[in-house]
Amino acid sequence: MPAALILSLAQLGDHAILRVLLKSLALTLLLFGLAAWGIFSLVAGIDSAGWPGWLQWLWRGGGSGVAAFLVSVMLLWLSFTGIATAVTGLWLDEVIAAVESRYYPRARAKPLGLHREAGMAM
Repeated sequence: MPAALILSLAQLGDHAILRVLLKSLALTLLLFGLAAWGIFSLVAGIDSAGWPGWLQWLWRGGGSGVAAFLVSVMLLWLSFTGIATAVTGLWLDEVIAAVESRYYPRARAKPLGLHREAGMAM
């Protein structure tokens, strides 16, 4: 295991690895943005008509935005690992190909394809 860790750290500067990292980061941030937008939209749709007067005032005076922000941060914090792992799994074949071509040139495998990789990532 220590040898594999050292080899993986040594290959972090590889363009194929960096490309996968950037694509995964961009898609993860896009998904987080969409999730936060959805949460803010849901919270904005909450009707506070039957609430006590002070709570209505608090909700309309910015409480809804604070609540949406806190819920977004909490949910995205808890789901980060799963989302990032699933997104990275979409391009895992590119990482495998880069590692195999550098360290195991005789053991090259054929790509699985996006459809099969997406299924495995989920």
